[in-house]
Amino acid sequence: MIFMASRNRIALSALPGRVRRRLLRAAGNSRKVIGSAPASMTETVGDFVRRHRPVRIRGAEIKPLRAKQPNRIMIIADAPIELADTIERFPAAQIVLVLITGKSPRPVLRLVSSGSGLPDRVSVKLVTETPEIATILRDLPPQQAIVDAVTRSRIKKYALRRFPYYLADGGHYLITGLEDETDRQPRRRGATVASRMSAHEISALIAAEPTLTRYLEVAEVTAGSLMATKRGRHLVKLYDAEVEPALSARIGDGWGQELARRPGFTYAARSRLAVNDPQYAFRLPSRWPVPDRVLRVHHDVICGPRQLVLQDGVILPWSFHHPLAARRHARGTTYVNNTVATLPDGFGPTEELDGSYFHLDSEFPGHFGHFVTEDLSRLWGWKLAKERYPDCRLLIGIGRDAEDLKPFQRTLLGALGIDESDIRTFRDPVRVQTLIGATPQFHNRRYLDPDLSRIWDQLRAVLRPESKVDRAQRIFVSRDRESHRQCKNADELEEIFVDQGFKVVRPETMSIPDQIAIFAAAQVIAGYGGSGMLSMIYSDRPGVRIVIGSDHYTASNEYLIASVRGDSYHHFWCPALNKPIDGEWSAEAFHSDFVFDLDKDGDHLRRLLEGL
Repeated sequence: MIFMASRNRIALSALPGRVRRRLLRAAGNSRKVIGSAPASMTETVGDFVRRHRPVRIRGAEIKPLRAKQPNRIMIIADAPIELADTIERFPAAQIVLVLITGKSPRPVLRLVSSGSGLPDRVSVKLVTETPEIATILRDLPPQQAIVDAVTRSRIKKYALRRFPYYLADGGHYLITGLEDETDRQPRRRGATVASRMSAHEISALIAAEPTLTRYLEVAEVTAGSLMATKRGRHLVKLYDAEVEPALSARIGDGWGQELARRPGFTYAARSRLAVNDPQYAFRLPSRWPVPDRVLRVHHDVICGPRQLVLQDGVILPWSFHHPLAARRHARGTTYVNNTVATLPDGFGPTEELDGSYFHLDSEFPGHFGHFVTEDLSRLWGWKLAKERYPDCRLLIGIGRDAEDLKPFQRTLLGALGIDESDIRTFRDPVRVQTLIGATPQFHNRRYLDPDLSRIWDQLRAVLRPESKVDRAQRIFVSRDRESHRQCKNADELEEIFVDQGFKVVRPETMSIPDQIAIFAAAQVIAGYGGSGMLSMIYSDRPGVRIVIGSDHYTASNEYLIASVRGDSYHHFWCPALNKPIDGEWSAEAFHSDFVFDLDKDGDHLRRLLEGL
């Protein structure tokens, strides 16, 4: 009874060798793994025996899938598996076996009926942790069947919540090794055998999660297994670093190629920072890590409205206006989770575009703030694209109700030497023969490549001479009283600035040359955080910047610009009137009106202005 000591736990390394060998033989394993340490040196004997006992998928369990005879199958296991019978039951299938090894030595693959090894149509992938399986599925075409043969309930639940979306439309998700509820035996008190999930528990899990319910339907239940059918087609979301391995594995070299790469780096903010509330200072870091910026060309892609770009079942990184955000969502799709999404019903290209195009679409077509920050920041690759593809044109989406680009867009693009003949607009999805795109140099809350200032300087040099507007050393950027993110005591606040010699301006009422001229001339720029303040990019020297906004307005565009320009930056966070119920980020709180707390920050503001 030595195995029952210490609450049914033992340290196997402390056992005599003959005892260890007897234990492992009882587990059905070979002498090759006698030296294997368990994942935990204090795991239960029962768990260790189960982990090393070969898994066999019984004929009754696999029967529902055998009737379908899928051509592409993935089998997931977390223990040695007797695979020969399963291979014989699917003679035409390409099979990928994924073994979850954990941190212990790799499990042993046992082929009961053959000693010659695996046939060519079967490949084996080894992963340390379950989440790594998503990477394998990412690099494969949609599977027609996934077989969950793992022994641990925790992994079964994890896999069910994430992996069915990689199935083809109509594909099958088979879960084996379930407890047969019709033949359930009562357990002895103190028994160490872990409970297995039942088909009823799997069905309840699917029913309890709306996303699973929408795309999975339980098709058949047998003694020991459950098979669900997947509905709909899901697209895989890619980060920049995933593009080449994923597309090369899916479609080979024909996907396209990398044209240029600028290595990433980290730089220290040149600005001098002061805030009224230190609890939010983490939003304005002193160092910014800039990732690799990559210029790529892709062949045979579909461009949809609001920045969406698709190729062979994947969503390319250009589809995300915040590609590094914790929650990755392309607005032209339906969000499922951070790795997959679906398309709206009826989505498809309405036009074929021959030739080459440079992607400059936006999730927010025609929006001034997004255009001057994120969209223009991709034009670092335009000159390189034109050199390689002389017929290349910009491809820009316009809103459903828009007739054309906004005038400010044509003005800015023209100042950068981009002729109207070099621009192609679209509203509905189009299939593009050749599409070139670049990693943005500007990512709100993440980074700003200082090299982007070259474009800002060019715009100032070309457009400022066209302006005759009266200029001022101090300006305050106000907002339309009907817009969102209103300061509810704006009149009282702005009077403080006027008393200190500030000129109140509304940039949206000015031409682009006038905006550039008045911001370039101002030494002190103050105002409400948002698009109106972004013309501070045109300043030709460091100055003082004062930004006022809600404590739930988490954008940091102004600070990013100041970090590159070397400005003295002061931020006043004010209590938002609409706060999220659960404390998490919400669009309502982000766009909330606010009140400048004159009792708390009024004297501080006056002293700041008097000292300028």
